[in-house]
Amino acid sequence: MTLIIERDEGTAARRRVPFRLFTSNGTAPDTGALNDAVIVAVNSSQTFSAASTARALESAQGMYWLELTASEVSVLGNCALYHTVGDFPQHVATFSVVNFNPYSTQSNLDIPAAETAILAGASADSVWDEARTDHIAQTSFGGILQASTVSRLQIAGTTTEVRLGSGETTLDDFYNKRGIALQYTSGDWITNIISDYTGSNRSARLVFTLPRAPESESTYILLPNFESLMTVAGVDSAVTIRDAEYSAVTVRIGLVTYSGATVGVNNIDSAAKSDYTLHQSTLSNVADAVLSRSIAGSAQTDKRSVTNALRFLRNRVDARSSVLTVFQEDDSTSAWTASVTTTTDPSNINHIDPASPGA
Repeated sequence: MTLIIERDEGTAARRRVPFRLFTSNGTAPDTGALNDAVIVAVNSSQTFSAASTARALESAQGMYWLELTASEVSVLGNCALYHTVGDFPQHVATFSVVNFNPYSTQSNLDIPAAETAILAGASADSVWDEARTDHIAQTSFGGILQASTVSRLQIAGTTTEVRLGSGETTLDDFYNKRGIALQYTSGDWITNIISDYTGSNRSARLVFTLPRAPESESTYILLPNFESLMTVAGVDSAVTIRDAEYSAVTVRIGLVTYSGATVGVNNIDSAAKSDYTLHQSTLSNVADAVLSRSIAGSAQTDKRSVTNALRFLRNRVDARSSVLTVFQEDDSTSAWTASVTTTTDPSNINHIDPASPGA
């Protein structure tokens, strides 16, 4: 097998030639050839000693390699390596220096300047003359150039859908979220966004309803992808608003259940409302606030509250001493107390003072 090395190869590892050495019997490996000189024969006419010496790959098996310099592979042709230091001279390897190595970078492919110009021109003409549908990748140069190409609609469109030209791609959804600029026959332009594209008939459904349907002679230009713009604000009901803070934006909350929506009290319509049902937790909070309200109407209190007033009517009351005690709902914990004044007949109460000893 002949090793291929590219002319003037700059990578040292690609200039290494492996070989194996034997002793004079032709079968036993030569184990002592490390650092031996190696002769290089170029095209069987010129010979020289390689700048490097034999390096051991596995000397016990007689396996070695030689690393050539870039100048030693500067001449095209077939070359041979000879080992003459051991028991007997022997040819150990063959390699070819070539302009083009299919396993390398093709950096030395030698094409005359005139032929290079012809090849470049032919390639450019071929690409330029190809159908636009062959160069429609949205991030390619062809896709960018397409944005400046004016095309005509196939047929008259509607206010929500247009038929793009027959030269457009047949891939479904290919133009989804792409912008489109439409020009009416009157010369007026209007821009829109394609929400869904059907390749079989080149039908483009639009995000926004047009003020009027385009005529069959109307033209259009496809614009870049508008996806980043569609997520900034509520373009339509199917778009998710990006998590951010916005100013001077009006949002209408529909009649559905929301979680985490906070509405400022000053932003609630002051007009009369009907057919509304308060949540049970709200009803409970209102009831608790009423029961803990001071009967003087000034604030919430745990003293002269509605709850304490009702406790005297329903809960346990003890007036067997000079202190009257009204208990809480467990009938054992004191809720409030009052001092009791009697006449000479202890069974007759002529005065109760809730301000003493406890208000």
